[in-house]
Amino acid sequence: MKFHQENDVAGYTISSYGDSDVVVGGCSYPLPVCVFSTVRPIAWPRSDSGRVSEHSFSFLMEYDLEVLLWGTGNELVVDYFSILYKLSGTGLPVEIMTTPAACRTFNVLCLEKRRVGAVIFSLI
Repeated sequence: MKFHQENDVAGYTISSYGDSDVVVGGCSYPLPVCVFSTVRPIAWPRSDSGRVSEHSFSFLMEYDLEVLLWGTGNELVVDYFSILYKLSGTGLPVEIMTTPAACRTFNVLCLEKRRVGAVIFSLI
């Protein structure tokens, strides 16, 4: 999905997303990816097991985020709620939602000049 371009935005916003990538600042980034309102996106660090755990998110603490959005794909993945519960003790507010919702919410929070990050997983 392509979003309308906003010219008066500070930082980075998601201009479009697809099944396997997002476009931020005119550059395409393969999913999964971590996007931030204040710095360039970075690849999601893959673990040897390929599984996501609360430890997968530990590196995000250095970004001083107000909130982290977690886009789980086309469907909300309820298996991740146990990880979300464990992350609640870190002091970083995490909101879990579908990837399309995370992309839209990320842009809204960027427009509000919030320090937001989003972990975006593939739609497929």
